[in-house]
Amino acid sequence: DISVFFDIFRASTTLVTLASKHPDIIVSSNHLPTIRNYQESGYRLLSEVYTGDFDNSPTQVLSESWQGRKVIHSSTNLTNSIFGNRDFHHGLIGCFHNIEALTDYIVSRRPQHVELIACSHFARRTVAIEDMSCAMLCRSRLLALLAVSVSDSGLQPSLSLMGTPNIPDQEGIRAKIADKEASATYPTYRINDLRYCMELKAVPVVLEIQPRSHHVMEIASVRLEPA
Repeated sequence: DISVFFDIFRASTTLVTLASKHPDIIVSSNHLPTIRNYQESGYRLLSEVYTGDFDNSPTQVLSESWQGRKVIHSSTNLTNSIFGNRDFHHGLIGCFHNIEALTDYIVSRRPQHVELIACSHFARRTVAIEDMSCAMLCRSRLLALLAVSVSDSGLQPSLSLMGTPNIPDQEGIRAKIADKEASATYPTYRINDLRYCMELKAVPVVLEIQPRSHHVMEIASVRLEPA
C-alpha cells in the first residue's frame, strides 16, 4: 500500500527541509530536456547532477527564502530510485528530520503493507549505511506505534523509540562522515550537510510522490491533522 524512499545524504533531507519553507510547488525529474524546460518557465533547479541554481544541499536550502517559489529537484540516488520503482501505489519520502510525522501518518492510513526503500547508491547497487539506518528506525517506530494502537496486544513501545530514538549504526555513520571530512576534495558545506542530515528533528512534514507525467513527479506536502 505504501512505499517510503530514504536517501539521507542528502536528497530526502533536502526535500523535507525545502517543503518546510513553503515553496509554491516542488517537482522531480531525471530527464535533462524536461528539467531545462522547467527552468525556462521559471523553476529553480536543486541538483548535484545538472548545473542549476543550487546544489542538492539542505544547508543551502536553509539559507534561502523559498516562499512562493517553484522548484525542480534532481539527484543521483533518490530521483533515479523513484523513477526506477514508479509502480508504487502511495509513495512517501522519509529522513531523520520527519521520522515522527512520517510514522504517525503511515499508521493513520492503516496500510496492509509498507515497503521501506533504502535508495543507497542506486546506480552502483551498493548499500548506504545511513539509508538503511533510517529505514530500520522507521520500521521500529512503526512496530511500536502499531503495538500501541492494538489495545489487546499487551505490547508496549520502547522508550528509546517513543522518546529519544536510538539511531541504528550511528557509529558507522559517524565514521563515514569522518572519512569524508578527511578528504581534501570534499567541500566543507557538504560536511555540514551530512551532519545536519543526521540530526533528529520533529519537522511536521510528510512528502507524497505524485506522478505527473512520464518524466515528472510532484513532491507534495500532505495536509496533516492537528495533534
